Amino acid sequence: MLVRVKTLQPTHRTYQYLHIVENRWEHGRVRQRIVGSLGRLDQLLASGDLCQMIEGLVAQCPQVRLLEAQRQGALTVESDRVGTGVDL
Repeated sequence: MLVRVKTLQPTHRTYQYLHIVENRWEHGRVRQRIVGSLGRLDQLLASGDLCQMIEGLVAQCPQVRLLEAQRQGALTVESDRVGTGVDL
């Protein structure tokens, strides 16, 4: 899944919406299906909700938490590689 910005211009004004999108194979091609809509990008930025959503998602990712701890000096790492085979 990924986040996609969809730009619409129904009138003389342009709107950008954030959607959570799922990729899947259908008839030999990759098709995207919108799983959910997060709302208009300008409104999410103005309210601060976008940053809160991103911070909440990042908090669930162990690799990002390890990298942040390394940047803050709370973790010493001998290699800058973080592999997928590490059990966290």
